[in-house]
Parts: sequence; structure tokens; C-alpha cells
Amino acid sequence: MVSEDKLEELIKKNKDEFNEYEPEGNHQEHFLIKLANRFKEFVNIIPYLVKVLIVTVFVFVISILVWYNYIYKVKNHPIIDAIKEKIETKK
Repeated sequence: MVSEDKLEELIKKNKDEFNEYEPEGNHQEHFLIKLANRFKEFVNIIPYLVKVLIVTVFVFVISILVWYNYIYKVKNHPIIDAIKEKIETKK
């Protein structure tokens, strides 16, 4: 592989030729095709983030319910009782 110094020296020596000659007509098309192929395997992470968010919320809600129903030793559960009352009044 050519080092940066050698590449810079080559460009400085042939500066006039780089300024005079135009690239081939289909050069841009070839470049864009190569660029598209290079980034062809783009992975969209949004579906994975949504799944992680759903699982996190689910685990959080379950842990709160387990905490208030089985671990927390207070006899009166005001939050759970309020939720149960709202559910019973809707029936």
C-alpha cells in the first residue's frame, strides 16, 4: 500500500495533469455504485430498540406488582387498592 507521503509527492509532481484531464464520463456512476455496495449491509436498530423498550417496561411493571403484593410488608396497599377499585367500578 502506498504511504501518505508517497501519495502526496505523486500528487504534487503530477498536479498539472490532475488539473487538465477530466475523469471518464461514467466515473461518477461507478463511484456511486461502489459506494452503495460498501454500505449495502446497513442494519436498522429501531425495531431492536422498540423490543428492548417493551421488555423493560414489562419487567418494570411486573417488578412493581411483585414488590407491592409479596415483598412489601405493609398491610394496606393504597396504590394497588386504588387500581383494584377503578377496575371493579368499570365492571
